[in-house]
Amino acid sequence: MDPDRGTFAILPSITQQLKQQALAVPLKRVDARAYGIQARLNGSVPINLRLDSGDNVFISLNQHDWKLVFGERKSSHSFHMIGADGQPTETQVARLAEALVLTNRYTNAIVRLAPNPAIPSSVGFGFIRQHRAVFDFPNEMMYLTPGKKFGEVVEYSMAGLALIKTDQKIVVYAVRREWPAFEAGVRVGDEILSINGEATARLELKTIRQILKRKAGNSVSLQIERAGKKLDFAFELKKAI
Repeated sequence: MDPDRGTFAILPSITQQLKQQALAVPLKRVDARAYGIQARLNGSVPINLRLDSGDNVFISLNQHDWKLVFGERKSSHSFHMIGADGQPTETQVARLAEALVLTNRYTNAIVRLAPNPAIPSSVGFGFIRQHRAVFDFPNEMMYLTPGKKFGEVVEYSMAGLALIKTDQKIVVYAVRREWPAFEAGVRVGDEILSINGEATARLELKTIRQILKRKAGNSVSLQIERAGKKLDFAFELKKAI
């Protein structure tokens, strides 16, 4: 899996060169269908993390592991996102000072409290995307080579928006209550036509997301379409965590 190139390939074998150059991380069975790895978070006891490439966060911790890592310190932030059903859902996140996976060190990453306390803690695509990752499941090993995003400090959207691209349109699928875009009037289902005067049809989704988390205090203007009407909104970005 190579996020830098946006490719996924099935290899006939693991080369000796890869074994010598990459960090070899043992995979551990979490259950009959899933593998995981072991990491040390904030200098705490080792935490077992299920691999979940479908989760976009760096790490999700269940309530038990969250307390082991963060204790009772008031180090977390709670957000209420309004989704397509119109109901708010709470998301609790915190900054992780350090995560160690063997000799690889990651700092200042965002960790989320898993909404379901019964599921295992997991490491998601936010972690995997920092590497070129090769999985050798028969021998229960994962080989990690640092990618372009290795060591990056991730920021949430400073507008409080979650966006998707559907039918070549940029659409708001969730908005964080009491954050800049929501306070300005942007709502779930709005189609974003332009950002800072530039038509979104000419922009990649990742470019739009980067604009919305570039720098706290930056001014952003949006033109949106809602129920056939064009509306204009403006707000300043605010750092989420």
